[in-house]
Amino acid sequence: MSATMIVGKLLFAAPNVTKNIEVGRMKQPMQAPFIVLYHTYESQDVLLHSAVERYETRVSVEIVTDDAIECDRQAEAVKACLSYVAHRDVSNGSNPGWEDVCCFKAGGDVFDYDDDRTVYRRVIDYRVQWKPAL
Repeated sequence: MSATMIVGKLLFAAPNVTKNIEVGRMKQPMQAPFIVLYHTYESQDVLLHSAVERYETRVSVEIVTDDAIECDRQAEAVKACLSYVAHRDVSNGSNPGWEDVCCFKAGGDVFDYDDDRTVYRRVIDYRVQWKPAL
């Protein structure tokens, strides 16, 4: 769950990305455009030489809009925000945040729309590597 929170904080801070961001669920009704973040996989490694926990999580970023051009624009804004995250620290307010955060695009994008062409959706997967701040 922490990786979706990391991605949410990064996207919320990006100037061109919608602020309607939910983690793992959608409030009904949501005003388009909106983004839903899904945690799809996580592995944990403990590095023996330093006894530091390190996680790698796959997060799906689902962008939903009512216009195809807006869907592409939001997807490009998401990619611009997440594609250059390398060895950054991400804060979590007053709680310890996450250290050494890296995001890597994983696989191709998926684009689809409903039969009436009133809802457009683009899904982009990212591998997020991180470790909890101590």
